[in-house]
Amino acid sequence: MKARVLIVDDEPLICRGLRLTVPWEEIGVEIIGEAYNGEQALAIVQKTPVDLILTDVRMPSMNGLELVEILHREDYRIKTIILSGYDEFTYAKKAIRFGVRDYLLKPVDVDELMEVIRRLVLEIKKESAGQAGLETADGSDRKGVSPTPEHAERTEGKLYPRELEKRLLEYLFQHRHDDLRQTVDHLFAYFNQHHYSFEDAFQVCLEILMLVHRRFRETACLKDLAPQLSNPSNVQGSKSLTSLMHMFLGTLAKTSELLKRGSVGKNRWIIQRVKNYMLENYHVELKSRELAEMIHVTPNYFSSIFKQETGKSFNEYLNEIRIEKAKELLITTSELVGTIALIVGYNDYKYFSNVFRKYCGVVPSEFRELSKV
Repeated sequence: MKARVLIVDDEPLICRGLRLTVPWEEIGVEIIGEAYNGEQALAIVQKTPVDLILTDVRMPSMNGLELVEILHREDYRIKTIILSGYDEFTYAKKAIRFGVRDYLLKPVDVDELMEVIRRLVLEIKKESAGQAGLETADGSDRKGVSPTPEHAERTEGKLYPRELEKRLLEYLFQHRHDDLRQTVDHLFAYFNQHHYSFEDAFQVCLEILMLVHRRFRETACLKDLAPQLSNPSNVQGSKSLTSLMHMFLGTLAKTSELLKRGSVGKNRWIIQRVKNYMLENYHVELKSRELAEMIHVTPNYFSSIFKQETGKSFNEYLNEIRIEKAKELLITTSELVGTIALIVGYNDYKYFSNVFRKYCGVVPSEFRELSKV
């Protein structure tokens, strides 16, 4: 039996590239078709048996997250993998909520994709063997195999506070170890309060570590951690929440240290690239969120490393560039002050004047007069 796979991406070249690049036969897969948005994919799923979907996130008509949400809500037993060019925390968070099995960033590492699919193909074969010939209690055909424990957990609403997850990731990337420990304490207090089993809590920890691995998959030192995190038997001592907490916290601390060590030169190079971009584009509207997306990091992480490398916030640094350019124009040209404000990127003259006074101690017109003396 071969696993039946559907590729979903709004770029036909990517669909074709995936078809030709990956040795599907070797890993027991049959590509049953391609779809260029979520609606087309859903139409195929409703007519043709599908075991696994590889889908992009951003697509017209119906995007990838909307597709996996519908599959999850309507109880299709189809495993899904997100292939996205957007390294955005909220995408990964939603993907996990809808039962997505993995979240890979484009350009896709073929070896990594094959490893993930091999694992899922084994699961599909085991589930198919275990459910062969079974029907639901009312005699109708099921849309797939029976719910996995993971699916049962989610349909019963066994979810944990995602805000804690978000804070964990932020503190990890910012190397704030005390805050990291405190947040782990809060997470496990929640597990205890809501009577999580060891297996449920372990699954949550794996989901968080999966997000870390996806975001920093290019960091070789993190790949060495992956085998340690694959199953509960790696937890030292008894299968208790206390032993799991020690393992989870230890892994996060080690990961933070590895990231810190590996990012020393990398962050400097990244921020220099951003600074050069700001020098060339200071005259247009610049937002830190957009620049964070440009370098494929979260806005919070971008703010952290920008201040770490420059000693200033993004807005402070941008204002300094603009005011320096404005001073130069005030001295060397006879342009009106309002025109200079527009040239350097300020649409509001009053705001420009206030920012200029803050940095120079005088308003622009006074600065021009003083420069003539």
